[in-house]
Amino acid sequence: MRGYIFQVLAAAAVILSAGRASAELEEWIRAVQQPGKSSERTAALVAIRGIAKDPQTLSAVPAILSCLRDKEAKVREEAVAALGSILYLQKQPCPLALVEMLNDSDADVRLAASTYGGIFSEYPEGSLVIFKKAARSPDRNLRSNAPHLLKVAGGNAPEVVRIMQELADDPDWQVANNAEIALWHVTKNVERFTLFCLRSIAAYRPVEGDAAKAENQQQAIRNLQAASLVGLLKQEARSQPVELSRALLKGCQHPTPEIRSQSIRTIAALRKEIEGIKRPLDEAGLQNVVRTLADDPEDEVRLALSNSGLLPPPR
Repeated sequence: MRGYIFQVLAAAAVILSAGRASAELEEWIRAVQQPGKSSERTAALVAIRGIAKDPQTLSAVPAILSCLRDKEAKVREEAVAALGSILYLQKQPCPLALVEMLNDSDADVRLAASTYGGIFSEYPEGSLVIFKKAARSPDRNLRSNAPHLLKVAGGNAPEVVRIMQELADDPDWQVANNAEIALWHVTKNVERFTLFCLRSIAAYRPVEGDAAKAENQQQAIRNLQAASLVGLLKQEARSQPVELSRALLKGCQHPTPEIRSQSIRTIAALRKEIEGIKRPLDEAGLQNVVRTLADDPEDEVRLALSNSGLLPPPR
């Protein structure tokens, strides 16, 4: 009997809690629809986003959609964030209205649209045209997020691949980096991806001094990227050892000394850790490459080879 009473009390508590949540949500929805202070609409949108896991928040979607046309940029930004959060967490499709916010006049709104829009796994008809436009935007945040959006919406369509290749040459490091990763996902071009990995890993530098400085923050991001790419190369060494071996040996013949050096270091590290890469490397001509690099004109290449353990022992 006591257990039954506890169950009834627990159920009653849940009902009361749901009632309070529903009442609060209704109050926030009313605040969102009020033409008063933009700060109140913004606060209400933030509050709604905070409970986006609650299915009841779907009732707020019409009011939030109306805020996408608000004259205040901060309201539009929070509306984008709330809309994306609710629909994603409630497993609803991404609406075209959210995608269209990539065209907003405010940079923060566009960033929110590319961030919260980027979490969906499919997009409505008409999205790809907007994503292509984003890829050519002067806004580096849009260009940075465009490769992922293009990948999801356009896959390996020739025009999409061509745009990604253009973005891979973008002067902004983050844009180019994201484009290369997207290209790898849609083309599975091992040679190109390996060269990208080698270049990124070679760019690793310890961060010294003030970590808050912009250049140090960017280097820290590059270092994290390099670490993740090392892991991806290990995966490829296990899944595609033949293709990766050929790509790495091509890297050893790259015109840039930094890439040749990194290729050597990567080969040496993979041979130590992954048994299955040894034979493909040998069959692809590793020893011939080693003999050539032993006479490389660049000191850094010869030093990398000397430290690699790849040179045959002296007779």
